Amino acid sequence: NGRDSISEAFRIVRTNMDFMRVKAKDMKVVMFTSFNPNAGKTFVSMNLAMSFALTRKKVILVDLDIRKGTLSGHVSGTTNMGITNYLSGKVDDINSIIKKEELATNLDIIHTGPVPPNPSELLLSEKLDSLMARLREKYDYVIVDTAPVERVSDTFSLTRFVDATLYVCRADYTHKN
Repeated sequence: NGRDSISEAFRIVRTNMDFMRVKAKDMKVVMFTSFNPNAGKTFVSMNLAMSFALTRKKVILVDLDIRKGTLSGHVSGTTNMGITNYLSGKVDDINSIIKKEELATNLDIIHTGPVPPNPSELLLSEKLDSLMARLREKYDYVIVDTAPVERVSDTFSLTRFVDATLYVCRADYTHKN
């Protein structure tokens, strides 16, 4: 609800995404990635999700950077229960891993959960595909925070269920080449 330039920038991105959604007719699942760590993808995904939630859109923010879980470290209600518990079969009910965000009534979050020994394999599982299909039905937007593409291949495997990928570049930080 701020009036500063950063808040306004998120409103502009939100408005552009709403416009693209009308044209594309199915842009519900949006993935955020970057080339290297610390580019700001978690900051952007969190703030954009909040921006959509403030317009009464039903939004879920999913932390699929399961090796590091940066998003899960920044939001309230961080727990050891998360997507890795569901993908590994330790939890069957998706509602047990969906947490309500205290700052916005229309924003839910799925944390990473414990770091698994086989992150790439978990992200390739059919359980993730069915989970994303269910989230697509239940929410207006599914915002996915992922790992940077420089170091691991995890993010590339997620493109199978996303409608759009936003690639975050940080000024004076992300290498131009």
